[in-house]
Amino acid sequence: MIMNKQNLITLVIFITILFPGIKTSAQELFIPREFRAAIEKGTRTIDGKPGEKYWTNTADYKMDVKLEFKNDTTWIKGSADIKYHNNSPDKLYMLVLRSYPDFFGGAAIRNFYIYPVNETEQVQYGDMIVNKDTIPSQRVMMSRTSTNLIVRLNNPLEPGASADLKLSWKYYMHPSINIRQGVYENKSVFIAYWYPQLAVYDDVYGWDMVDYMGSVEFYNGFNNYDVSISVPAGYLVWAGGELQNAQEVYPEAIYRKLLEAGRSDEIVAVVSSDDLPVKHVGKEYITWKFRAEGTPDFTFAASRHHLWDASSIGVEPGRRVLVSAVYPPESKHYKEAAKISRKSIENLSFECPGVAYPWPAMTVFNSMEGGGGMESPMMVNNGDQGTLAWASEVIFHEISHSYFPFISGANERRFSWLDEGWATYKGITWSNGAPGTGKDQFDGVYQAVSGTTIDIPLMVPSYQIVEPSASTYYSYGRSAMALMTIEDQIGKDKMNLVWKTMIERWAGKHPQPWDFFAIINEIAGENMNWLIKPWYYDFAYADLGLEPLNVENKTISVRNTGGLPVPVYLTIEYEKGEPLEIYRKADVWINTDLLEIKVKDASKVKSVTLGNKILFDTDPTNNSWEIKK
Repeated sequence: MIMNKQNLITLVIFITILFPGIKTSAQELFIPREFRAAIEKGTRTIDGKPGEKYWTNTADYKMDVKLEFKNDTTWIKGSADIKYHNNSPDKLYMLVLRSYPDFFGGAAIRNFYIYPVNETEQVQYGDMIVNKDTIPSQRVMMSRTSTNLIVRLNNPLEPGASADLKLSWKYYMHPSINIRQGVYENKSVFIAYWYPQLAVYDDVYGWDMVDYMGSVEFYNGFNNYDVSISVPAGYLVWAGGELQNAQEVYPEAIYRKLLEAGRSDEIVAVVSSDDLPVKHVGKEYITWKFRAEGTPDFTFAASRHHLWDASSIGVEPGRRVLVSAVYPPESKHYKEAAKISRKSIENLSFECPGVAYPWPAMTVFNSMEGGGGMESPMMVNNGDQGTLAWASEVIFHEISHSYFPFISGANERRFSWLDEGWATYKGITWSNGAPGTGKDQFDGVYQAVSGTTIDIPLMVPSYQIVEPSASTYYSYGRSAMALMTIEDQIGKDKMNLVWKTMIERWAGKHPQPWDFFAIINEIAGENMNWLIKPWYYDFAYADLGLEPLNVENKTISVRNTGGLPVPVYLTIEYEKGEPLEIYRKADVWINTDLLEIKVKDASKVKSVTLGNKILFDTDPTNNSWEIKK
């Protein structure tokens, strides 16, 4: 884009106000052309707030889905009426729909290998009707990328207008592939990414055309759902919405206990082993009807043998949230999950970010063999972790995603560090670095990747990072460490206010990293670019090392070998008496890579240890030494 005089003035004002006190080019943050263009259009502002002309497109989904088990196979068969609202100022000449199950097809582009025997066919679509124009199924099947359907419109969708889509589809779920969802023990299922979903069309990038390739997750709009789910009799269903026909589908005893849980602070065994198997007499299939409003996605789970504990918690006057844990009887730790989930909602609603959980329910589904954990609105899908402490942190981590990216719709495809970093940092501080929890889980990857050629700056788009350990380090480890460092520098109260401001300001919208950086500077009350730039833009890593005690000069020296500014925590033990703790914030590294600290009674020092239990360090071998007598 050629910059005219007015555009140049706008950019200078933008940089000056958003990043006050800039003295050198090293303190300026690179702002891409797409974001600058959004500011000029009035959809974004210079201070991390939505502009007066900000907009989001939305959709209303009315769907029917049937879950079929045939000869040890599982089929999803669905139909949908979708109304897509173009709230943008642009004419849309095409629509883009996600076709996520195509990820398992033989032609898919993936970040990792799937054995050919475990691949499936692409989703089978029938004819599609768009505003009364019929698109034959053959054309639908051909107009696609790896996981996208491209629908060319005969007439453009005008600003302020809506498009009506009608379509049907079916696909086969492979029993051996459980990536974020799947078929589990005793034919229990967690169904996610199962319907044709309108991709996001936003004010910065237009249509999100990035294919789902496995490592990087999702970017969704805010929609309304009316979903009817037909499953074989004997199954119970849980979903990311409110059940509309509870009295029709639950036996009386279960229904009464569910009502009790909805008004109780105590844990209620809504479904115990005595309630199973559930009998739906005289029916082959039962239809469960759910609704959800203003959510980015819709998932559901079904089982004939899972137990169900539930409680509820008041998050604001006159409103309670139903919190459920659904798990198989053989689960190791999820008998505690309802209690942990309730505490998680409480922490998020009243402490950090201090924003009331907005939806009517949260269900933690334990899929046992399903792996680690995966978030979706009002539901999470967790495997059975090795220890209760780690299970507790995973539950909290996944529920934390309710805020990013589900209230504040961050773009996980381009900047997964914003939501995964948030949830990882929140989880580690939740567990306070307890052994076996998140700090230990990510230590190995952190130390293997940090400072190597695959340690990529966080502002590189997430979908471009395909090496698995690099992707994990990028999304979880480095991003969490960056947030912990920022909090350490500005203080917990201000950091909590950063999150609260970010979520309230961008609820139901799509924030970008530069909005986040502006809010950090705003709440900190000072220019934090000296910390933001190296952590998010630079090739550098977090590594401090101790140098030998200089007894004569009474000095302990700490060397910053990695280049990233991090806080300094020192514990000095003497031959007698209490240990001495010394702390310096990350700003101690401005303009230096060597910190010298004077120590009293240096001749009586027994040992020195560097670091604390929640911060990562690339090379821990140089973080301590002991004087041997």
